[in-house]
Amino acid sequence: MSENLKPEIITAMSDEELRRRMDTLEWKINQERRKQRDSKYLEVDFCYLYRELEFRRLRSQVHAEYIRNLSSHSSGRPPKSTGKFHRTPIAAH
Repeated sequence: MSENLKPEIITAMSDEELRRRMDTLEWKINQERRKQRDSKYLEVDFCYLYRELEFRRLRSQVHAEYIRNLSSHSSGRPPKSTGKFHRTPIAAH
């Protein structure tokens, strides 16, 4: 990871800034490949940015589902289940 893309810097970037940096890196990677030069250091930076955007997208989805379930529960209806998390009943001894 390059000096200007440390984790604390990446997490402070806006989604738009992450996308702009990814576009720039993609362009630079293609330039390096055309010149038959090593682009792995750029690819690593690109992956860190991509991972941050993906993490944010997934966190947003989970939060939206939580809010939907919370809203359903507060209206007297049971929470909607996605089937992802199931508690196994504990057998009585």
